[in-house]
Amino acid sequence: MLGLDGQGGAELYADYWQWEAAQGRAVAKPEKEPQAAPARVAAPAAKKKLSYLEAREWEQMEARILEAEGELEALQKEMQSPKVVSDGLRLHACYQKAQAAEARVAELYARWAELEAKISAPS
Repeated sequence: MLGLDGQGGAELYADYWQWEAAQGRAVAKPEKEPQAAPARVAAPAAKKKLSYLEAREWEQMEARILEAEGELEALQKEMQSPKVVSDGLRLHACYQKAQAAEARVAELYARWAELEAKISAPS
């Protein structure tokens, strides 16, 4: 197996595990010492904790995401059925529904990330 180190070097290894072990050694011995980050003049504003409504929304978020993903999966299966594929208008309508469902899933994930950031932000 030819193992690349990401810096233009390459070595031969007997198998993946040998290459992985060599990578572990390379990571343990950094060539350069990390530079200290410059001190910030002003600290960023601390984010608030979740409000009551946001806390309720966060508690329900996983279930809402699973439900939206289930709807999206059902629409994708419907789009692949022979009856829908053979009917252009029906396929287009189903595709538009699937696009809306996909946007909804992305919106829910974005909101979940936003709430998670508020929770994990330093007080």
